[in-house]
Amino acid sequence: PAGSEVFGPRLGTFAVYDPVGDRMVMFGGYNAGWLDDTWSLALGGASPVWSRLATPGTRPGARVWHGEVYDPVRRRMLVIGGLDPAGGYLNDVWQLDLAAATPTWTQVLTLGTAPVPRECRGALYDPVRDRVLLFGGFSYPNHLNDTWALDLSGTPTWHRLLPAGTLPSPRRAMSMTYDAAGDRMLVFGGYDDVQFMNDVW
Repeated sequence: PAGSEVFGPRLGTFAVYDPVGDRMVMFGGYNAGWLDDTWSLALGGASPVWSRLATPGTRPGARVWHGEVYDPVRRRMLVIGGLDPAGGYLNDVWQLDLAAATPTWTQVLTLGTAPVPRECRGALYDPVRDRVLLFGGFSYPNHLNDTWALDLSGTPTWHRLLPAGTLPSPRRAMSMTYDAAGDRMLVFGGYDDVQFMNDVW
């Protein structure tokens, strides 16, 4: 729309919805170069408006295929892992304070054993247990099908979950969502460099 700043095309990023600010927020991605910018799409007016968020200080390094999760308790966006310009896989955690007048990035120091660095395209917030859930992804040369929890109360702490039963096959690029009525995580589809999938777990 007229009056918007230009938001460049990109791949390898995701978005969160900030219900208090009625806006969509996203970080990074790739478009003929690795990106480390942060953007907001205001949804409350007659027409949505893009604006680049000026985030002073240190921010996450440029990356693609990272996890982005909205934490409603602390009103922040979390960025987890991804792939950096040197081809290195990441497992760091960053937070963007969305309640601040000037949103600021800070790295989150976690306890526990972190997941292996990865493209973590599947991450979501579990509101019942105040935690982030992470499933699968890719860390060269392996597709992954492990499940992790990052507990957010107190000092954020990683735990590997060991679900019973048959696991989904290793994959990346799947869709994930939280089903509040069933208190469950749903995983749909994905890709393992051999086939595209349309199964639901």
